[in-house]
Amino acid sequence: MLKNLTIKNFAIIQDININFEKGMNILLGETGAGKSIIIDALGLLLGNRSDYDKIRYGEKKAIIEGTFTIENQNIKEYINEKYELIEDDNILVVSRTLEEGKSYCKINFHNVPQSVLKDVMENIIDIHSQHKDNSFFDEKKQIDYIDLYLEKNKNLVNENFLNLKKEYNSQYKKLNEEKSKLNVLKQKKLSLDDVSYLEYQIQEIEKLNLKENEIEEIDEELLKLNSLAKIYSNYQNFKENYQNASSYLYQAKKDLGSIHEDFLSEQISRFDSLYYDLEDCFETIKSEISTIEDSQDRLEYLQNRKQELSLVKRKYGKSTKEILDQYHQMLEDLNTIKNIGELIVNQEKEIEKEEKICIDLAKQISEKRNMAIELLEKEMNDTFTNLALNNALFKVNIEECPLYKNGQDKISFLLRANVGSKFLPLSQCASLGETSRINLAYKLVFNALDPVGTIIFDEIDTGISSNVGVLVSKRIKELSKISQTIVITHLPQMAAVGDYCLFVSKNSNDNQTSTNVKELSKEELIYEIARMISGENVNNISLEGAKNLIEEMK
Repeated sequence: MLKNLTIKNFAIIQDININFEKGMNILLGETGAGKSIIIDALGLLLGNRSDYDKIRYGEKKAIIEGTFTIENQNIKEYINEKYELIEDDNILVVSRTLEEGKSYCKINFHNVPQSVLKDVMENIIDIHSQHKDNSFFDEKKQIDYIDLYLEKNKNLVNENFLNLKKEYNSQYKKLNEEKSKLNVLKQKKLSLDDVSYLEYQIQEIEKLNLKENEIEEIDEELLKLNSLAKIYSNYQNFKENYQNASSYLYQAKKDLGSIHEDFLSEQISRFDSLYYDLEDCFETIKSEISTIEDSQDRLEYLQNRKQELSLVKRKYGKSTKEILDQYHQMLEDLNTIKNIGELIVNQEKEIEKEEKICIDLAKQISEKRNMAIELLEKEMNDTFTNLALNNALFKVNIEECPLYKNGQDKISFLLRANVGSKFLPLSQCASLGETSRINLAYKLVFNALDPVGTIIFDEIDTGISSNVGVLVSKRIKELSKISQTIVITHLPQMAAVGDYCLFVSKNSNDNQTSTNVKELSKEELIYEIARMISGENVNNISLEGAKNLIEEMK
């Protein structure tokens, strides 16, 4: 239930704060005073698309904030299960800020995406506008209304209906998957001419005898061996230079050794030692390098193998896994193509089996829908009578159709506007006044099953007479006992039956226009109803008429 609404800098509204009460709240005022702007602001709290042109001229941002009490525990549990937004006080503060092309949404002072705002507010407030809310007339959505009626109505045996629908949805999904497999097989059948090429590709990979992770291991080993190759190249240069130098050193050692003088004996001995140390060091290096020499053959093999694999890498994948996956897929495709006829027949049998299960489930769903249709027709027609649609008759047409996501039923809501006329879809035969009453009838029926917190009626009385207005007003009064209602009206009968009346006015000064909202006292309400009855010439007779109307309506 909406407790309070604050609107700042939105359209012609500068700053208003409105309190709403339980029951039936009436908004009165001249056309253009700002009543529909208040409804537009509430629409933003429902997650409707932002209109930044509505920011009041000269201001940088607009703010709309609503405070709601959540009395329905099911709604509270649903919201908290998904978002954990409502505390023990059952209060929900929702705000929307429009600023320079940006929109900010908050619930209980937490920033939330617009999608979350829509989801949370869907069961809390419902805006019914003469020109916007005609979903009951949309044939695409009418089957959803039948299912909702079936799920929520306690007079129907519907315990397993939701499970039936879930089972059907799962089975229908499986059926579509099987149909997709059949389409793939049929496409492959068209590729029968490619068998020889497919076999060539398979043989091309098989000839290489590719091992798991071979490409990656070759690259890793080559990286190591290529670094050793550089070492070996430098060693070869060293070896050649040392061997050249070694012969000279040997001759030098020999020449030095032929000198037999005591004063040089120590140095001659030292030179001999250094020469043999060098020889020993060279032999050690030579021994170490021999392992690198042994890897040259391996390096050459790996380079050749990499070159050999480069062709299949270009054609079938960069990695060993990609190539082998492609190879196994081609083997599977080849087997499929060779046995395509048998596979298609088997797949068609599988589809036939799954389709039979779907049809059986769809028939069970259809039986339950027929039960709901019979009861809904009676309830809607009884409500029509209470709304003075005496000659109108509501009917639900159900036809069998090919399987689809909702079963095998095509649902359409029909109306016979007058005795003797033919039944036509709702959207083709309802006048503006009839549309109002049909929508009100469906709200009366469906809201009783699944009450929303607040229902807003934006000029639902358009196009109806004062006599019919009495009936409509009384029905909305009944509705307000289940859900809080907020009604914008120009009907004195509607104003007379309200529990709480607000008057919306527009003032202009200093080149600015602003909207004001005022709660009407009993005397002010009588005066306003008198003005609605007689125009601007309010007198004692019209005032007395207003008093009598209030008494009669209540």
